[in-house]
Amino acid sequence: MITNRSDYILAIAEHGNISRAAKTLYISQSGLNQKLIKLEEELGLQLFQRNKQHLSLTPAGKIYVENAKKIQEIQKVTYAQLGELKDGARGDIFLGTTQAHGIDLFTAIFPLFHEKFPHINLHIQERT
Repeated sequence: MITNRSDYILAIAEHGNISRAAKTLYISQSGLNQKLIKLEEELGLQLFQRNKQHLSLTPAGKIYVENAKKIQEIQKVTYAQLGELKDGARGDIFLGTTQAHGIDLFTAIFPLFHEKFPHINLHIQERT
């Protein structure tokens, strides 16, 4: 997945420390600190209360983190859906056929259909 600002803020919030967060993100401490400062300036709000040992979320930071988690979940679902699309269609098709010609039609079409769409499950019901 793509690393974005919300990933940086979530890492800082999780670790409560820029140094530890930077290590998990494989970026420099100063680089991460600059990203945080730039974001806070852009928002006009402080996201973390700072002291020498620990960073804790401000009310604005809590809102940001809550929504950043939602964004990550949406991104995760989006990538999964796009992956499925890339791998081919998936799902179920429910098909009704007649008793007279259903099996003939099914046996003629199914092998080609299954070859083209291997992740589609066909559910066939034969009726009069």
